[in-house]
Amino acid sequence: MWWHAEPNSRKLCHCPNISGPNCILLILPWIEERKIYYKTNISNDTGGLLGSDQEIKKPFPQSPSFNKKRRKVSLLFDHLEPSELADHLTYLEFKCFCRISHLDYQSYTLQNSLREIPRLERSVNLCNSISQWVQLMILNRPTPQQRAEVFTKFIQVTQKLRKLQNFNTLMAVIGGLCHSAISRLKETHSYLSHDVLKTLSGMTELLSSSSNYSTYRRVYNECGGFKIPILGVQLKDLVSLNEALPDYLDNGKINVSKLQSLYQHILELRQLQKASPPIKANKDVILLLTTSLDTFYKEDEIFTLSYTREPRSSKLMPSTPIKPPEVIPDWTPVGSLQLDPESLSHSIEQMVTVSFLGNDGQLVDIWMRQWSQSTIFVLRHQ
Repeated sequence: MWWHAEPNSRKLCHCPNISGPNCILLILPWIEERKIYYKTNISNDTGGLLGSDQEIKKPFPQSPSFNKKRRKVSLLFDHLEPSELADHLTYLEFKCFCRISHLDYQSYTLQNSLREIPRLERSVNLCNSISQWVQLMILNRPTPQQRAEVFTKFIQVTQKLRKLQNFNTLMAVIGGLCHSAISRLKETHSYLSHDVLKTLSGMTELLSSSSNYSTYRRVYNECGGFKIPILGVQLKDLVSLNEALPDYLDNGKINVSKLQSLYQHILELRQLQKASPPIKANKDVILLLTTSLDTFYKEDEIFTLSYTREPRSSKLMPSTPIKPPEVIPDWTPVGSLQLDPESLSHSIEQMVTVSFLGNDGQLVDIWMRQWSQSTIFVLRHQ
């Protein structure tokens, strides 16, 4: 067992400066509640979402680097079927999940922070990147109908993720679809079909934080075989358990039951890493997808693009009150890792070669120059 008693102390600690019972209840930024307003009546074939009407006064970025990033994020999207996209996202997610060690869970439980736990931080970063990528893929399209088509494709991706029992990536995609920069696009949502709105409603209900994620917990516990849990919920449970139970019993003895409960919870997560994923991934596609996911935008850039696509207009406001759905997590970036220039250059060359294999050399040369000038971060998922 990895907790021990300090000499002359009644606290169970991992080190002299960290006390388990002093951990604060986990509320990860990417699990925080966000109110998203949308029409719950989907009896017809159209629907709308209404989010924040925050005024974005920053002019729409027109810099070459901004436009280059927009091209990169859509590099693969049009060429992958929803099921293929879900498979490769699941491959990336599972690789990150399998890297998390027993000591990583232990450290987080004790310090209630991602600080100096790079494997956990990487998993959080991946989810944030997926959520932001979903938003950018929708906002990349110039017309409401085209944006609705992208939205529909991502709904199909969520259906495959649900079948794969990949709840962590499912949370990331739904978080992107329900982000306020997307939910405010009322013209776009007017093109969504009844079936798409119904599926979205079902997914938000599944992932609702209501009653401590009771719906998700029930569904997850019914799943067998390969499955990927919502990592934030698991971490929250570990910290809550560590804080709720005392280190020592009234008779002064160590609370062995608490240690067994913590150990069992982590053991279950570790057992999930031994499962065989029911998917096959193309390494070239993984490289390209990873690069697209690692394209970073600031929040104000995303909102600027959203308001450029559909400016504020009072005539689009619904005349009847809107009932908010269950909460959807707000995915907040948590820093990034750095790649050395030599590895970065090699990864870019590989990506461009794969992307434009068979195309004329001039096109490859143009993209090579454009991509080499940008600063991107490529995760290693080999």
